[in-house]
Amino acid sequence: MAMSGFSPIGAISSVQDAISIAQTIRSAMVSVSVNFATWGKSVDDQQQLLAGKSFKSIPTQAANLAFVQDVK
Repeated sequence: MAMSGFSPIGAISSVQDAISIAQTIRSAMVSVSVNFATWGKSVDDQQQLLAGKSFKSIPTQAANLAFVQDVK
């Protein structure tokens, strides 16, 4: 009596394949995990930065370095 392609070795192989796929999915999920506290903080930091000045002022006068000579 033929078993129409089903054998104990084939069943074991299928179970091993399923375990391997499950381990691969689990390791992918672990590697993609996100620290939401850090992500939330960086989003807040970016929003504060965007809400700040849209440009930095550029000085029009030369810097006064008199204090450097006083220290020497």
